[in-house]
Amino acid sequence: MKKLWYFTIFLFMAGLSFAQSPSSRNIYIEGTATNQAQRTFFLDNFRMEGGSLGYNIVDNREEAAYIFRFAVAPNMITYDDGSRLPAPPDEAQFAIMISLIRNSDDYEVASFGFAFSTLDEMYEFNLYLFFRAVVNIPLAEFDPYLAETTEEQTIQEEDNTWRNQWLYLRASIDYPIRFYLLRESDDLIGGRGVYNNSPSRVSPLDHRFVALPGFTLGAELQFLEGMIFGPFFQLSMGDPENALFTNLSAGALFRYNYNGIRDIVLSPYAALTFPVNKSPVFNTIPFSAGLGFQVGLRAGNTGLVFLDLSFMHAVSNAVMFNQYGELFPNPPTISYRHFAVGIGFGYKHGFMTRD
Repeated sequence: MKKLWYFTIFLFMAGLSFAQSPSSRNIYIEGTATNQAQRTFFLDNFRMEGGSLGYNIVDNREEAAYIFRFAVAPNMITYDDGSRLPAPPDEAQFAIMISLIRNSDDYEVASFGFAFSTLDEMYEFNLYLFFRAVVNIPLAEFDPYLAETTEEQTIQEEDNTWRNQWLYLRASIDYPIRFYLLRESDDLIGGRGVYNNSPSRVSPLDHRFVALPGFTLGAELQFLEGMIFGPFFQLSMGDPENALFTNLSAGALFRYNYNGIRDIVLSPYAALTFPVNKSPVFNTIPFSAGLGFQVGLRAGNTGLVFLDLSFMHAVSNAVMFNQYGELFPNPPTISYRHFAVGIGFGYKHGFMTRD
């Protein structure tokens, strides 16, 4: 599950890098270290991580919009008496200081440090350190006080085709958390227990939840500017008894796009979902209605990456068959209040630019 979260965060970082202007993605990397092995390690790794996030790592300092600078030195501890000594053996032995410099005027945009002991442990953090620096680059660099703009900036100001397509195809990786809250009932002993024919043989019940990944495929029609209607299909894993069961549902959403932020679109929406197949543990599983919110980042001329948050609530009880068999067969069915909280990350590709 941790790998799924790392993958989602990495894709979101990559989408953010595409939202920045092309010139601001030209980065020159330089650094110093206590020995050549450390310098070579960080130079190679930061170049690789920068390229994986969509930045153009240049070899000529003059071609860069920003300088990514690092310096590795022994980790020094300053004590209360003012003395400054190397860190003790049980603490990190080295510190790397990172700065992001705007090349045009040598302005230091960001500066921070990170302590470590071995180079091997830094494989896990190099991507984070690079992104922590370059995230300070503005999404769209344009100085309103300049009398003239470059041709590249002018083209960027006018290019909104990525959010002005008639049709979008979407795909996302999802992580829904589905809750089943027990409905107390007169059919249950004390409102919460299944039982045998003898009321003295009772087994108490509790709430249930399922948290397993899935994905969504769909299409979206922009029938008016900023107004979206989209059918979709969702696949998710697991039911309250079987993690391998595959749930399939169909749905539709109506979404409004707020386009007032450059290279970003904010999209609240309402949605309905209908179960296509039913797990054998359920007698009844109703359709759900709910609300969601998407944050989209420009990715090229006709696409965007997006983060999706949603809350869906069943319109009536989800009724589950009694799973206790001959031990506690009564009552035959049990009712639950059902809702789901979801997070997803995906990509949309547009077709047919609107006038």
